[in-house]
Amino acid sequence: MIHKLRRFLRTLLAGWHRRALLVHLASLGPSLPVLNFYWRPWLLRRAGVDLGHAAAIMPRIQVTPGQLTIGKGVFINTDCRFACGGSITIGDHCQISARVSFETIDHELTPILEGKRPSQPAPIVVGNNVWIGSGAILLPGVTVGEGAVVGAGAVVTKDVRPFTVVGGVPARVIKDLHQSTLPQAFPAPRYHALPVTH
Repeated sequence: MIHKLRRFLRTLLAGWHRRALLVHLASLGPSLPVLNFYWRPWLLRRAGVDLGHAAAIMPRIQVTPGQLTIGKGVFINTDCRFACGGSITIGDHCQISARVSFETIDHELTPILEGKRPSQPAPIVVGNNVWIGSGAILLPGVTVGEGAVVGAGAVVTKDVRPFTVVGGVPARVIKDLHQSTLPQAFPAPRYHALPVTH
């Protein structure tokens, strides 16, 4: 029985790409500070994610192959999906709520006879100090400006101006934010993150 289990695990690990395995391991486990601030970020860095200092990653993260860059002091809640085929860049001090989806691959509208619709990747860029509400979906090619807020459940199909609040399907501007009300400096984190190693 032990021999069969070892053979099964060897076969599984041999066929599983290293990045996919590390990302899968990062998605597991309960939401504990030692896992959220140290273990998951360490695994994602080992998987090739460019992850800044003092990031917090909650369980059940999904990251597909491609370029993913996450700034310092970013908080990513549970069940977030990063489809990185067209590259995703997230700025510093962003807050990503639960079940947010970053989709960088689109497909042509015209079907291909007996074939798949050709894919069209486009990057997603999120500026510094952005808050994205629960269940929001960001579609290929959008840029979310600095200090913007994306409401819960919004579907972002076009660029979001800096310091605005957007919501709805498709997302539209709800209000403007006053840039002068932002704090000049962010408080230091209450934990000590491990040094970044690549």
